[in-house]
Amino acid sequence: MKFIQLNKIIICLALCLFIFIPALRAQSIAPDIEKKLNEIGESMAKATLAGDHKILLKNFTDDVVVMPDFKPAIKGIKELTKQYEEDKKMGAKYHSFTGNVEKRWQHGDEIFERGTFGMAVSTKASKHPQAYYGSYFQIWERQSDGSFKISFTIWNLDFNPFETD
Repeated sequence: MKFIQLNKIIICLALCLFIFIPALRAQSIAPDIEKKLNEIGESMAKATLAGDHKILLKNFTDDVVVMPDFKPAIKGIKELTKQYEEDKKMGAKYHSFTGNVEKRWQHGDEIFERGTFGMAVSTKASKHPQAYYGSYFQIWERQSDGSFKISFTIWNLDFNPFETD
């Protein structure tokens, strides 16, 4: 009986050490960094609507990992560039794109961000725009020049667009 209670105490302590303590050490984000990240986000939204992949690519690290829905992970800037080129060949056109940051927190040189997004996109295969919405999580990494780039991003749709009624 005492052994079982001791195991529960050890498990609780381990949870505190590995989950709760790092969260307590998270730093609040300076207002100038918040402003900088918001400006980058606005620039990326405008570039998405304009189909300007060169601007988008400048905001990712060389070893970025992108985890989109219904596709394998995209690893590295070269693979992300290929994906943007494929989207261009498919005639992908964004008619609207918005994002809402729900929370940001910092730990060291990384800023973690989660939020929601909405977009409407059409392709050569589907002339009428289709709207999507979902959630995302991404990690911003401070660069040696003090700027920030996205090193990891994952998103999910709040529904499966391939599911039929």
